[in-house]
Amino acid sequence: MTCANVRKLVEENGVVCGVQYLGPDGLHELRAPLTVGADGRFSQLRQLAGIEPVKTAPPMYVLWFRLPRLPQDMEVPGGVA
Repeated sequence: MTCANVRKLVEENGVVCGVQYLGPDGLHELRAPLTVGADGRFSQLRQLAGIEPVKTAPPMYVLWFRLPRLPQDMEVPGGVA
């Protein structure tokens, strides 16, 4: 989504399940099973989530997590497509 600004995280039972954003045509809500904030070093999403970056870290952010792989998923070099 271009020209959209996240205004708040949508939470349900203490779990983030999407975002509320302001687009050119008004306020919207987008729900998803996985919400990823990839909005840079001065992340508004990280601030909304209350996540504090490690102050001694180098100027690079890495997030490691696992996603399930289904038997019908295609195998590709370096990961799963």
